[in-house]
Amino acid sequence: MPKSAPEGAPTYRILQREGCTIVYGHMPLGTWLRMLRQASDLHVLHPDVARMLGATAVIGPLEGLARIREQEAAAATGRVRAQLVAGMAAGGDDGAEQEIQHIQRVAADVHEQAAAGNLGAHVPRQVVRIAIARFVRRMHEHADEARRADPVVA
Repeated sequence: MPKSAPEGAPTYRILQREGCTIVYGHMPLGTWLRMLRQASDLHVLHPDVARMLGATAVIGPLEGLARIREQEAAAATGRVRAQLVAGMAAGGDDGAEQEIQHIQRVAADVHEQAAAGNLGAHVPRQVVRIAIARFVRRMHEHADEARRADPVVA
């Protein structure tokens, strides 16, 4: 039987890759906010790259996000295809094909943003606010999808 983490132990981990901060697990809000305050104005929060990695969040420069996306696109597509095949074998449709299409769109989107995002040291803070707003919207969309897929029985 695996050991459980001691009470109060972190339930998240942080990795650095390609100049990006990758968060896995459940991070306390205070820690999250401190991490956001330390981020550069050139960094963006990209939930789609996080989903490709199976992470909670990824924050970093557009160029680093593009490199991660290039490195991970094939592996992420392979994982989703395997889920699709498993779902078809079980006779269900889990939306994995839509996930593959989404990964492909993310790959193109990150590449376009990195190519067009050369704003020097004067990137407006609005970019970060927009990225955070998109992240929050995506979280709400996923919560809504989960509620529709698993309604509470009264």
